Amino acid sequence: MFGYLRHKIKDWRFEKRMAKQRVKRGFSDNDCWGMHYWFCDTFPKMIRRLRDMKHGYPELPFEEIENFPLQWVAEASKEINDNKIKSGYEEGVILDDTFDRWQLILTRIAWCLEQADEEKTEIENEYEKEYNRQVWGDDSDIERNWSFKKWWAKHHVVEKYDEKGKPKLYRVITGTPDPKIKEKYWNRYEEIIKYREKCKDEAFDLLKKYFYNLWD
Repeated sequence: MFGYLRHKIKDWRFEKRMAKQRVKRGFSDNDCWGMHYWFCDTFPKMIRRLRDMKHGYPELPFEEIENFPLQWVAEASKEINDNKIKSGYEEGVILDDTFDRWQLILTRIAWCLEQADEEKTEIENEYEKEYNRQVWGDDSDIERNWSFKKWWAKHHVVEKYDEKGKPKLYRVITGTPDPKIKEKYWNRYEEIIKYREKCKDEAFDLLKKYFYNLWD
């Protein structure tokens, strides 16, 4: 209990220090430790926020929309229309075709950046669960009364002892996966990596073109 409280107090002090840094210089130390995550998490939220509160738009054709997947456009249009309703507009109202197209561009930038994140991407590796089970083992026997001590003992073996007979070096216990599962898992993994790269490139291509139009 006291260890938990010490941990929470330590976290609170750290977050307070980071908050002071953001007030003073606009960013904190831990904002710099994973800036690509900032682009995939915080920046898309900012883009959507800009989209939802915008009053103006650039007078451009936004021709990229013609190449967006139709299913994606339908889903994004529903998201935009739902936000209009929340803002007090009647359902289905079209404020301006150009304005709507600009909102689609902003939505696409946010969506593509989120898809570039391994934790947010919509594509799943359907072989991951079985592959991990075969490599790392099945923990169903300790899930109910899970403890770090039980998990460690199950997945590690002592490799070396010191002069006093105490464990000095541990080795992780891994299994050998079925060759077919392994091949399918890594092939799918490569497909997802390429998909994330493609989304990241599309987002930055759009940002490169519309960078000076990110205003309200």
